[in-house]
Amino acid sequence: MCSDETRFRVVVNASAQLGIWPIGRPPPRGWQVTAMAGAVRRCQDFIDQIPPAGARELAHARQPGPGPAASSRSIVELFDRTARAAATVLVLHEAGRQLTLGELRSRSVAVADELSGIGVGGGDRVAVCHPVGIDFVVAMLGVLRAGGICVPVDVEASIERRDAILSDAGVSAILAGGRPRRFDSGPAGEFAWQPQPGDALVVYPSDVGPDPVGVVWRHSQLRGLAVGEPAGVFDGGSVLVRHRPDDGLLLLELVWSFGTAASAVIFDDTTSATGGRRPRASTGAPDIAFSAAPIDHPGERRTLLWRGGTAGAPVQLWGLGDSTVVATGASADGPGRPLPGVRFLVLDHDLTMVPTGATGRLHVAGWPVGGGYLGRPGLTAQRLIPDPSGPPGSRMVDTGIVVRRRTRDLVTFG
Repeated sequence: MCSDETRFRVVVNASAQLGIWPIGRPPPRGWQVTAMAGAVRRCQDFIDQIPPAGARELAHARQPGPGPAASSRSIVELFDRTARAAATVLVLHEAGRQLTLGELRSRSVAVADELSGIGVGGGDRVAVCHPVGIDFVVAMLGVLRAGGICVPVDVEASIERRDAILSDAGVSAILAGGRPRRFDSGPAGEFAWQPQPGDALVVYPSDVGPDPVGVVWRHSQLRGLAVGEPAGVFDGGSVLVRHRPDDGLLLLELVWSFGTAASAVIFDDTTSATGGRRPRASTGAPDIAFSAAPIDHPGERRTLLWRGGTAGAPVQLWGLGDSTVVATGASADGPGRPLPGVRFLVLDHDLTMVPTGATGRLHVAGWPVGGGYLGRPGLTAQRLIPDPSGPPGSRMVDTGIVVRRRTRDLVTFG
């Protein structure tokens, strides 16, 4: 979002999502203005003071037209299509255990049935408290299949952090070995977060501060990662799973196998010589591995994709902290080219596209746009703003990074 020197107005779409838009410019399609206006910080304060019921009343009163179209297909549907086509393919490997796609589907169906049996339904948050491995993947798919929202919890985190996550997410059930059980996270107040159709997970990154901040992932993001991979880079094989539940890269490692029937190599934890815990592949050498790369700008994320070991040159992927990967071919000059279904917009302080050769702030639109921050509507509105060139009521991510627009799809830093 641009500087507080420009005045803004709070806008609303048909899904009762609130946003911030410059005064003097008509809002994008699917958004209507409200009476609340001021600097960005003031607009955030207004939004934080509006309970979900109040946001729905604003949307109803202003009738902003069609809301953002939710994807009609979930990541579970994509996985089932892959499983039907390759049911006997071994997809998960872990220390003497293996599962085929067909077996993974059957076990996740059983978990979904158990969750439904204790009353878990659409929009209910379910904590998955398993070490990353076969049981974790089965539980995650089972939650999504039951229509719930998966809340991965790192079992190695402190008890205080785990308890804080369960409370902040408002979970209604826990999967922690054995059968699922109901969980009472306390009464929901008028400001309790209301999930949107298409919400899939709430991930709590460990690098955003001492207090848990839940990042809402949508099915469209997971599908985008599964089918929007860089052409010619990932064409099957095995993936080394090496990240933890509080890192969105874990989702990248897992869902690519859902869309391509590639084998996800689940690791054993072994202790390194330096005392840290390091992954060790359970079965042979993996074809694909991801590792972090140094970043140049706050809020961005660079990831190295190694194919066939670390001897060759990696492909550098570029993304945001909340979306992991949105472009390939990143370098010191720029983030590279967006993946299929991703748009780069370089906008000035009035959220107008800058001409070729000019600089502006980079905004990312398309499937990487998530659901924002759980229970933090003001922060969400500052980061996710109305998309002036997208479908009615849609949003885009303001990265805060200054870039130079070179072509329609190519930008460079500074």
